[in-house]
Amino acid sequence: MRAIAADGTDSDPVLSEVSEPQMSADDIRVAVKAAAVNPFDWKLARGEIIPDMERHWPFVYGSDFAGVVTETGSNVNRFAPGDRVFGQYVSHPAGHGTYAEIVTVPEKSAVTTVPEPLDLISAASLPTSGMTAQQILEAAELQAGENLLIIGAAGGVGSFLTQLAAARDLRVIAVTKGDESARMGSLGAARTIDRTVDNVGAAVRDESPGGVDALVDLSSHDSTVFAQHCHYVRDGGVALTTNWVSDDSINPSNIETINFGLEANAGLLDTVAAATVAGTIQAPVDFRLSLSDVPAHLEFMRAGKGRGKAVIVVDDEA
Repeated sequence: MRAIAADGTDSDPVLSEVSEPQMSADDIRVAVKAAAVNPFDWKLARGEIIPDMERHWPFVYGSDFAGVVTETGSNVNRFAPGDRVFGQYVSHPAGHGTYAEIVTVPEKSAVTTVPEPLDLISAASLPTSGMTAQQILEAAELQAGENLLIIGAAGGVGSFLTQLAAARDLRVIAVTKGDESARMGSLGAARTIDRTVDNVGAAVRDESPGGVDALVDLSSHDSTVFAQHCHYVRDGGVALTTNWVSDDSINPSNIETINFGLEANAGLLDTVAAATVAGTIQAPVDFRLSLSDVPAHLEFMRAGKGRGKAVIVVDDEA
């Protein structure tokens, strides 16, 4: 089958012919129609995160997918051939990913049916970014009318988080790299700050003189930088990082800080899909890629130029 794969942690991913994944009695086999691109995918492949995790070579990239079930194992009872499904899956060992024509996933993993009338390309964009945004809001425990500062707001998680927060009547202050004011405003942001030209601290203080109620930092990879951002938060507020750089030895002591990690599950997928079908959020697919487009787009994103959501259209019928 065709897939985007690499031969080692230092190897660049390329469009390859690889063997189809093996299937167990607890698995479903899915003909992948679309797969989302996430920073997690290349960080895992290159050993930048979870370096001690066993990896399968060649390493097929990807964790998010949407497609059609073609076969079910003998122990499977939630799904049947022909079902439209979507989800997130990281194999063990890692490397049997979703940037491929076929994937096999355990029935009990974070996979569920795609509700009508959601299309498969939109569904593929939802799992990691949508579930992360939903769980972040649950962790922050904000109330209507409060302020939420999102640093790195223009990416996939930030785009979903902005919409979900605005739907809860939170006032979103979005910090982006470059002028994204029109796009972020359309997603519900009350104010967008371009960190390449604006003084972020001054702009945040102008918007919320007493400090914001919550900070979600999606972009900082340094504990010192995250700690500096925490000073934008009011006494008793909360600051969260998705890059696990919170260090209580240097963080302000007057706020709660969280190293956030997604706990993916099928129920959470259903919640995000229902919000999409209801129109509460839109699936912001900014780039539609073919498999052959993926290596160049990964380089584009690794250079920090990505925004919104990129989805690989594996099958033109998606």
